[in-house]
Amino acid sequence: MKRKLPLLLPTASSLERAERCPTSFCLAQVIATNEDAERGTAIHAFVAQVLSGIPAADALELVADKETKATCTALDIRSMVGDLDNVRPEVAYAFDTKTRAVRELGVMIDRRYSELEHPPTEDELVGTVDAEGMRLSGIAVTGDLKSGFLDQTDPEHARQSHFAAVTRRRSVDAEHVEARIWRVGESGKVKTLEHTFSGFALDELEDDLVAIHAGVVNAHERMQAGETLQVSPGSWCRYCPSKPVCPAFAGLAREMLPNLARVGGMIAGVMKMTPPEQFEIYARVKEAAKLIDEILPRLNAIAKHAPFVSADGTREVALVAYEKESFSKELAIALLNAKGATADEIASLYSTTTIESVRMKPVKKSKRGKAA
Repeated sequence: MKRKLPLLLPTASSLERAERCPTSFCLAQVIATNEDAERGTAIHAFVAQVLSGIPAADALELVADKETKATCTALDIRSMVGDLDNVRPEVAYAFDTKTRAVRELGVMIDRRYSELEHPPTEDELVGTVDAEGMRLSGIAVTGDLKSGFLDQTDPEHARQSHFAAVTRRRSVDAEHVEARIWRVGESGKVKTLEHTFSGFALDELEDDLVAIHAGVVNAHERMQAGETLQVSPGSWCRYCPSKPVCPAFAGLAREMLPNLARVGGMIAGVMKMTPPEQFEIYARVKEAAKLIDEILPRLNAIAKHAPFVSADGTREVALVAYEKESFSKELAIALLNAKGATADEIASLYSTTTIESVRMKPVKKSKRGKAA
């Protein structure tokens, strides 16, 4: 008797991956965290607590990391929701892909959807909106807070914002919904990106959500039937919990060791390669770097508790402790606050620079005029 595979459905934050690679939801999930994720979680929790009425000083006491606490101390939440009434943080919704009905699951439930008295069904997509409210003009507003350094998506194109806009429209029967993304910098300065969706656009976004759900269900059914499905690697792989068991990355890992033996010759000959050959090498190196980013933290975690030694016994990987003097941003901001510095004065100490980065991207096609 064939074992029944559990149906894993996307939440609002993983809708892009579900659309691009539904197969990833049929693979085993390995939940991991990192410093960036923990920083983001702490900032989200701080903002939610302040918006729920907890004094900022009390909410700061719950932020453990010193650098993150400095960011939260300088964070001007009024710039995010100061123009809104009836602001609510961390509102969870479910969107029924069969009926297109929306139901509110709760406020500040810490994304514990499965523990609810009425948990989501297999027909529903779920997600949590960081904050919502109403403008004085009557337009419904929904917002998503971003504290990472790589996600530059705007609300018009972000699937997470699409889910928030669709559920906000249905929950208050609004004609238009303004979706915001609040990008929080290390200085605590907030950059707000906005886009207002009309009723017609929201209808199309509902169609998209239904199609994404259907794609994941279809992949699950095909996998259950014994088909071998293809994965689709891309930028959406970055936070995929299936990456350690993904065929694309497992295949790359098998190729790495024999290829390393040829690295010396590859470096010497790269300047003589044709552009397509250089592109292929670049693509392989970038994929290998992603794999290293996944493997190395796990090996480091093992070595902290149990060092491992080379086969000849001459070298080992082990925890090394040393002292390092560093500047405390938290103490500096506390001192500036004590001296009477304003939030704008503190923010002015941070500078914005343009980062030049070499990366793969689609080639822009030239626009040709129509023939006369």
